[in-house]
Amino acid sequence: MNYNLPDGWYLTTSPIMTANMMAEGSQQWTVPLGGGVGKIIHLGKLPLNVQLQGFYNVAHPDIGPEWSVRFTVQMMLPKSIF
Repeated sequence: MNYNLPDGWYLTTSPIMTANMMAEGSQQWTVPLGGGVGKIIHLGKLPLNVQLQGFYNVAHPDIGPEWSVRFTVQMMLPKSIF
């Protein structure tokens, strides 16, 4: 989910919940809660989507992480640059 701001900035969240159905009861789920920011930038004519998100795992196995961070760089290839 994104909320667009001026000048190519946006607020975003895209948590990835996971489940291990082979684990015992409360050890099955990892449920992140959080979000981050992103910006569309240009490298020459090539637009890039850059974002940073942080998540607190409100549910996680005992051996799982309490926090997670995601940094993404995505190339966007419009037909006009080819």
